[in-house]
Amino acid sequence: MADINEKCYGSFGWRQFWENRIDILKEYDRLKGLNLNSPVRTSHGVALEAKIRDWLTTFLPKKYAVTSGYIIPDLVVDTYTLKHFDIIIYDQLQSPILWVEDTLDNSPIGAKKAIPAKYVYSVIEVKATLNKKHIADSISKLKEISELKEFLPSTFSCSSIFAEIGNDVPNNTSVLEGFIDCVDLVNYAGSLILRSDADETSSGQIVFSTIDKEVNLNPAVSLTKPIDNLDIYVNQTGQLKIAESCGGAALCATSSNTWSVTKLYSPYITKKGIYISLEWSHNSFTRFFIQLMSSLDGIKLKKEQLNFGQVYDRINRKDD
Repeated sequence: MADINEKCYGSFGWRQFWENRIDILKEYDRLKGLNLNSPVRTSHGVALEAKIRDWLTTFLPKKYAVTSGYIIPDLVVDTYTLKHFDIIIYDQLQSPILWVEDTLDNSPIGAKKAIPAKYVYSVIEVKATLNKKHIADSISKLKEISELKEFLPSTFSCSSIFAEIGNDVPNNTSVLEGFIDCVDLVNYAGSLILRSDADETSSGQIVFSTIDKEVNLNPAVSLTKPIDNLDIYVNQTGQLKIAESCGGAALCATSSNTWSVTKLYSPYITKKGIYISLEWSHNSFTRFFIQLMSSLDGIKLKKEQLNFGQVYDRINRKDD
C-alpha cells in the first residue's frame, strides 16, 4: 500500500486521528488473531470496546468521562431491570457515581459505573462485525434507551461502532435495510464502520434522514469500493468531475481561493420514508468523533464547519 502521505493530506492533527484509528484496529486484530488458535475464546469485541473507551477518555474534554455500565432513572420503583451499555459518556464534573462494579479489567476505566440518567450525554454500542444480526442487536439494545428518554438531557444522542464488515455480508446494499429501525431510537447520531476488506484505509459512516418520498429506490451497487479507485478527477479546465455511481465529494475552503476535497463513496437505500447511506471516506473516522464531541455540547456541526484533523484526498487530473 502506498504511503498515505502520497494519497492524502489534511488540517492539523489529521495524522494523529489516522494513527488513532490504526491503533484501535491493531488491538482488535491482536485479540482476533488469538481467538483463532485459543481453546478459550477471548472476545475481540470486548477488546474493541475497551480500546475505544480508552481513546475517548484522552480525546474528549475533561468535563466528560467515559465508562461502561448502567444508566439509572430518577424513579421510585420496587423492581427495575438495570440496563447495561458498552460506552456511556457523562458529565464528570456534576455527576455522582452511584456505585462501581469491578470487572476483569482492573483499570479505573474498565469498571462498570452506575450513572444517573440526567448526567448521561451519549451512549455507544460496539460490535466486532457489521452484519444483519449485529445491526439488529445494536439497534435493539439502543431501543432500551426509550424507557429512559424523559430523564436524559436534551443534548443526548446514541450511536454504534462496528470494527469491520462481516465476511457473510453480501457486497450490495441489502444489509443497510437493517438500519431502517433506527427511526425508533432516541436521537440516533449514526454509526461508524472502522474498515472494510475492500479498502482498509477508509471508514464508513451511516447517515440517516427522513424523506418525503421514495427517490431512485435502491441502487444495485457495491457496498464498498476502494476510495483511491473512484472515478473522481479534475479535468483540463480545472473542474471537479464525479463519474462514479454513488460517488461524491465533500468540499472545504482551506484558504481564500483554495478548495480541498474529500472523496466519498455512498451506497444507499430508501424505504418507508427513510434514507440510509453508508458514506465511505478517508475522513469518516475524524468526522464521526468530532461530530460526537460537538453534539455533547448541543452543537450540530455542518461539514464545512469541521476544522482540525480533517483528511483530504489528492485529486488526479485527466481529460474528460
